[in-house]
Amino acid sequence: MNKENKKIDLEDALRELEQTRVKIERDFELGHELIVEIEKEKRIKAIGFRVVAVAAVLAIAVWVFGPSLTKLDSPVLYSENYSKLSISLKARSANQDDILKQAIGNYQQGNVDIAISIFSDESLISNNKEVADFYLALCYLEKQKIDLAEKLLSEVRERGDLIQPELNWYLALIHLNQQDYSSLKQELKTLKTLDQDFKKKERKALMRKIRFR
Repeated sequence: MNKENKKIDLEDALRELEQTRVKIERDFELGHELIVEIEKEKRIKAIGFRVVAVAAVLAIAVWVFGPSLTKLDSPVLYSENYSKLSISLKARSANQDDILKQAIGNYQQGNVDIAISIFSDESLISNNKEVADFYLALCYLEKQKIDLAEKLLSEVRERGDLIQPELNWYLALIHLNQQDYSSLKQELKTLKTLDQDFKKKERKALMRKIRFR
């Protein structure tokens, strides 16, 4: 092989080497771009997972703490849960049964002032004082005399004359109106002990709204 041929072969080899180098660099750049895209996709997925996780935590927090974090309008909540007592508690003395029924009827029909005058007359209801005082307190609630109603209902309970879930329910509503949430919780717990089915739905709803207050 002469010198000219050797020179041509060397030039061909250099060209092939250069082409190989260029190809390697191009492949390297493509590989780097692929790695960058993969890492980018991983970051996007990681962010997506974090967003979903945060959203789930927030949803749970809203469900658990939402009622406690939002402003509680106690008077409105009181109005939504308050209603007249539609049933009549039994009288202890049959001799005064008719008078007591008449007074209770006036209360239920909205003749509250007439009912108050009868319930307040101990000469008429002396033998049924516990029931009369209970209904007198309900009349005070109808007249928006919350403090008088609370005082009378508390006295009835302290005397131990009347053990009725209705008494605890109305005391609970009074504490709600007064924004005394600690006493409200206690009344609702006592109410559940007395009769777990009485106002069950309303009791649970109130407890959920005030449990962290």
